[in-house]
Amino acid sequence: MNSRAFEQIWIAPDAVFDSVALHALQTFSKWPIICHPLPLGRGSSAEELSPRQLQELQRVDCLICGWETIVDVILLDALPALRYLSLRCTSTKNVELSAVSERAIRITTIAEYGDPATAEFVVRQLLESAANNFRELGGCEVGLIGFGAVGKRVADLVHAFGASVSYCNGSGKPASSTFARHKSLYDILANSELISFHSPAYLKVLEAADWKDLNGNVLAMVVTTLGLPFEFNDFLLTKNSRLQLILDGCALAENVPAIQVERVRFFKIPSARSKDSIRRAGDYVLNNMMREVEVVNG
Repeated sequence: MNSRAFEQIWIAPDAVFDSVALHALQTFSKWPIICHPLPLGRGSSAEELSPRQLQELQRVDCLICGWETIVDVILLDALPALRYLSLRCTSTKNVELSAVSERAIRITTIAEYGDPATAEFVVRQLLESAANNFRELGGCEVGLIGFGAVGKRVADLVHAFGASVSYCNGSGKPASSTFARHKSLYDILANSELISFHSPAYLKVLEAADWKDLNGNVLAMVVTTLGLPFEFNDFLLTKNSRLQLILDGCALAENVPAIQVERVRFFKIPSARSKDSIRRAGDYVLNNMMREVEVVNG
C-alpha cells in the first residue's frame, strides 16, 4: 500500500472519526490532514478566501465529508486537484453527481454503520412514548413505514417486548418475516398506535392529504430519515392532542410548523452516532480508501 497516496486530505466537520481512524487516515496524506470547516458553501466565492486557504484548496486531492456538506460546483471548482470524494454516509443527496462525474472524481459511500444505534434510538423513543401514556410497548400496535435494514432491526426489538408489528414497504410486496404483518400504507396510518419512519431518504411517502387516514389514537411518530419523508401540515398535531413527533438529528426541523411545538421533540445529534457506529464508519472509510489506492496503483 502506498502510505502517502494523497497530497492533501481534507476532512469536513460532519465526518466524525475517532482518534484511531484519524491516525490511520493521516498515513494516506503527505500533508497534515485539514480538519477545520470548509470555507465554501452555497453563495460563497473563492475570492473570499485568504491566501493560505487558497493554497490549501489547491492541493486537496481527497475530500472526506458527511451528508451535511454541500458538494456543488462552487466547491469542486475551488478544489482543482480533487480526485477522490469519500462520503462518510450512505446518501449522495447533497452531491452534484454530474459535476463529480464530469471531473472524473471517484466517489465512495458507506452503509449500515449506524443501523444498530438508530434502531436502539427508535425503540427507546417508543418505550418512553408508551410509558408516558401509561401503556406497555408490548401491548401496542407498532407500524413501520419502510422495512429495510433498520426497520427490520426495530421490528425484531419491539417484537421481543411483545408488540404487534406491521409494516409497509416501497415494493408493495411482503418481505421475509415470521411475525411482522405486511399492510398497506393506509392500514398503517389507520391502525397503528406507534409509528416509525424507515422509508428511503428524501422520498415523500406521504402527502398532506394522507393525514386524514391517521389513527386518532396514535401516541408517537419517530422520524430518523434524512429529511422529513412527508408533507407536514397543522392537521397532524391538531387531530390528536396526545401525539408526539420525535425527530432525530437527520430530520429537518425547519419543516415543522410552529403549532404546538411542545409536542415535537428534537434531537440535535443523529441517532446513528455512537462510539460504536463512529468506529464502524471509520473502518468502512479506511477500507474504501485502501481499495481506492489499489485501483489507482493498478
